[in-house]
Amino acid sequence: MPKQIYHFRLSQLDPQAPLLGVRGNAVSGSCLHYCAPSAGGWGIVRIALLVPESVMLFIAPHGCGRHGAVASMQLGYRNRIFYLDVSAADLVLGDHINKIDGIVDYILAQLPQKPKAFLICASCIDDLLASDYRGITARLTKKHGIPFGEVHMNPITKNSSTPPPLNVQRSIYRFLWNTDRARTPDQGINLIGHFSPVDRGSELYPLLKEAGFSQIRQVAACSTFEEFMEMRNSRFNLLLKQPGRLACQDMGRSLDIPFLRSLVRYRLEGIAESYRALSQFLNYPLNWQPYYDQARQKAVAHQSRLQGLRVAVGESVNGSPFELACALAEYGAEISFIMSSAVADYEWEYVDRLRELNPDIPIYTSYHPTMSTIRQIQEQADLAIGFDASYICPEAKLMVLDSDQQHYGFEAAAALLEGIDLALAENVSAKELLYSKALVV
Repeated sequence: MPKQIYHFRLSQLDPQAPLLGVRGNAVSGSCLHYCAPSAGGWGIVRIALLVPESVMLFIAPHGCGRHGAVASMQLGYRNRIFYLDVSAADLVLGDHINKIDGIVDYILAQLPQKPKAFLICASCIDDLLASDYRGITARLTKKHGIPFGEVHMNPITKNSSTPPPLNVQRSIYRFLWNTDRARTPDQGINLIGHFSPVDRGSELYPLLKEAGFSQIRQVAACSTFEEFMEMRNSRFNLLLKQPGRLACQDMGRSLDIPFLRSLVRYRLEGIAESYRALSQFLNYPLNWQPYYDQARQKAVAHQSRLQGLRVAVGESVNGSPFELACALAEYGAEISFIMSSAVADYEWEYVDRLRELNPDIPIYTSYHPTMSTIRQIQEQADLAIGFDASYICPEAKLMVLDSDQQHYGFEAAAALLEGIDLALAENVSAKELLYSKALVV
């Protein structure tokens, strides 16, 4: 058993490394990808069921559906998902495709009320067979009078130009333009890419209201399908997280809704830069300065507590691990190590900033199979942010910072600092949290 797991130093990250799908330049060389025990959470099924008043039929061999079924019971959406178990004989003869109409009829007959939308999820088996789910959903839409959509759980496309995290968001937002309804533009703006509603304490809400946007829409905050469909009437899209990029591009082509990439950040100067870009995009001077001043005061007050604090940053954090590490370093913390599978195009500026502070920061990747051979790395940390960082540094206190809570803007920086205080004061059980969040595969 090796004493160390595969890793790089920050100074060794290569901008010319092969691309890992659309995620950026790979941190590791070619290898079999290890799947750590924290790989669940917001999977394809859970993301697709963000569409309100919808149900799903998941068509796959039973092994593929097992984790989704357990997670659906743990997280409370078991009554919205149904399964068609595909046998080896079905795959050879294509019989599972012939069963879809009858299964859909049965599901609709058993439900207490008709859903407003119906999703059909295919596994990579059907992608390899080139099964025509687009044609199936079009036919079922005409037959039942409600919109049907297709979703694909296909990890084989992870390194392609349309990996599952991007493709599933494109699929759910396709309902917005794949309809006969006329678009009636209003004073709305959409927030795209995230899974939980932006925290109500974020200054983004009052700033957008001040700019004249009476409707701030996000799928995770929609309680009805009709409310979700109103997103097609918004004037602009703000892309808060990268997985929504293809959906924004499609909405630009199909609905003529322009978008701005305004990603989640934790550095105060980076957040200010985002608001300057947003002001230019909206052609309205957003008054973000008071929120900046307030966040700056909080950061200064925390500097003495953060000075010398050893922090490990995982890839599972809500945002860029490199941007988060950069913010923590600027707030006074010491970065013990960072976890990443790839460096996205916009992250190189943070890599360069961190290199100036400490070019020897270790970079670990959960993808490499050596990750499964060791329980603890030699680097030590007082605080691990993200389950994956905690997994290889179990002695550190854990701060989750995952997608179950969506902070944004200067409120995100404040929530980070307050969360660090809370994590250091408590002794959170990583194992208990892993199970409560349905992360164990």
